[in-house]
Amino acid sequence: MSQTEKEKDGLLILDYQSGNKMALTALVKRWHKKFCTKAFYIVKDADEAKDVAQDSWRIIIDKLETIREPQSFSGWAMRIVHTKSVDVLRKRQKELKGDNSLKFDSVEEHEPCLLYTSDAADDLL
Repeated sequence: MSQTEKEKDGLLILDYQSGNKMALTALVKRWHKKFCTKAFYIVKDADEAKDVAQDSWRIIIDKLETIREPQSFSGWAMRIVHTKSVDVLRKRQKELKGDNSLKFDSVEEHEPCLLYTSDAADDLL
């Protein structure tokens, strides 16, 4: 990620911290699809990837007021997505241990997230 992109994220976060709620909408539009893609790469299920992205946004939004280095948003946020994705895998593995009769099917190829619309961004706020 270029320094310019990090600076844009930093400015959006500072705007949000200053009370501009539209800055959060812009941040969601910039990052949601990337979060879904990262989660899908790990969990291999489009619906679970969307859930991971949504759960990650809840954590990010709750903690966005306290982020000390806004330019480090990308690494911080992607780490949250990664951790939530691994949590899904652990939960899935635990469920599989409880039901040995499950068969593994091939993973269907799905688009992890559709283009993010402003209506969907409003649902997060």
